[in-house]
Amino acid sequence: MLTSKKLRQHVIGMARQSEELQERGRSFYNVQMLNPLSDKELEEHENAIEKWLQKKAQVCEIIYRTVNQSMFLQIKNKPTTAAVWKKLTSIYADKGIMFETDLLMRL
Repeated sequence: MLTSKKLRQHVIGMARQSEELQERGRSFYNVQMLNPLSDKELEEHENAIEKWLQKKAQVCEIIYRTVNQSMFLQIKNKPTTAAVWKKLTSIYADKGIMFETDLLMRL
């Protein structure tokens, strides 16, 4: 399901959030740029952040709906979806291959 929804990069930690912008006066700057972002560049940056956040939320929602309450409590405060997945797989690794297979089938 994660691959079909193009969310795999979030799970494996390859999706990167856009860099924070610096605000100087009424203009926004990328850390490496000397000139302020144009309105179009600023909108593109904001859209990229929004898209990243939406995909992160989608992955977390899928995982949270799949696991039981006990596991949810162990993974809910992880900062990224990759960290959620890493913790979840470590929990299932301790339980054996049958539990891991069951989780993958539910996802």
